[in-house]
Amino acid sequence: MPSLATRPTRSMDDFVLTQVHDSETKAFTRSKNADSWKSQLSVEEYVMREHVLGLSKMASLGGHELMVFIMTKKDEPDVPLCSCELLVRKAYRYTKTDTGVERRDVMSGCIGAVFTYKEHRAKGYASVMIDHLVKIAKSPLVLGEDGFIFLYSEVGEYYTRNGFKSFHVPLAKFAIQQIYRFELPPNVELIKFHEFERDFKEYSKDLDAKIRQSVSEDGIERITTASNEHYVDWFHLRVKYIAHKLFDKNKSDWDFSSETIESLATKFKDTKPEYFGLRLFCPNSGTYKGFIVWTYDYEFNEEENKFHNYVTVIKKFVAPEYNEDETTLELFLLMTKFLGSKHEGHQMSNMEQVKLWESEVSPSVMDSIKQMYGAKGGLENGSRSAILINRKEDDIKMREGKIVWEDNTKLLWF
Repeated sequence: MPSLATRPTRSMDDFVLTQVHDSETKAFTRSKNADSWKSQLSVEEYVMREHVLGLSKMASLGGHELMVFIMTKKDEPDVPLCSCELLVRKAYRYTKTDTGVERRDVMSGCIGAVFTYKEHRAKGYASVMIDHLVKIAKSPLVLGEDGFIFLYSEVGEYYTRNGFKSFHVPLAKFAIQQIYRFELPPNVELIKFHEFERDFKEYSKDLDAKIRQSVSEDGIERITTASNEHYVDWFHLRVKYIAHKLFDKNKSDWDFSSETIESLATKFKDTKPEYFGLRLFCPNSGTYKGFIVWTYDYEFNEEENKFHNYVTVIKKFVAPEYNEDETTLELFLLMTKFLGSKHEGHQMSNMEQVKLWESEVSPSVMDSIKQMYGAKGGLENGSRSAILINRKEDDIKMREGKIVWEDNTKLLWF
């Protein structure tokens, strides 16, 4: 990427950012960026994957929307230069008042799929596009001035030029120890795709209580997305589709262009990978202790002609009546034993590594994971989070630490 000093400066007035509504043009934008993000899929399979993800409830239910944009020059409206997407989701803002802590509904927008087409690179177009997108996102018809915009940058501090404030969350990694057999304890349940509603009701209730307590104690405002089970469904729908295309023998039998999210949930229910998490109960009382949820990634090494696959933890939760650190470590131990045990089928083979955003666990748990599993922490995160609050005075407050962005974890990634 050219340095900032050599990159030409462009005026927003010379360009137009247009929202795309028809499926054909959306498919065009995704075919252009496919080489960067399709991994083992063909271009056609990747384009269809993005269509399928757009069907997910996280991207379509109750005020949520996945918006696709193309930028052109004003004097060349038929020449697309670059494209991007904005995932609009509900969010909350917590403020201390004279009568307690108030939670207000606001809107958030997560930017993704930022891509300048090869023939138009090194001309500063992406930066202009993001400026246009921010202006659109701040409008009353999208997020409004009470909302906020965030993203996960693959290019370091690139988006600071567009006014975003970076919050780097380091990664940790550790190897999965292979064992022959793992007997699931009677107080543990494996969780399938589309079965996390109960768990995220518990998680959301607890997160709300913790944020309210923090705001009540220190008076500092908080913002967070209104996370729910649809967020993890999006991750798992992505994995189901990829595994189906890579490994299922009957992959040609499905017409994804005509599926609904309901029909996909039914069809994918028992296809591999089958399990994406586990929930834990007290062996004595049977009360709910918590859960851990993950996603799978398949990486193929062409030189070795072999897959080297890994798991990323999306979220863990411990019920408030149980010890947070002890139960978290118990969940990690159960997860690694399950993943390291013998599994049939390519979808679960060669699971070699666990990745973890360090914002998901306490420092003491992180130290224990390093000791127990030989984990390496403090690693560079290829998805650097960054945020911009729409109202200027609020954005200044956030930079001064007077507004806190809560739950900046893998769960929000897009």
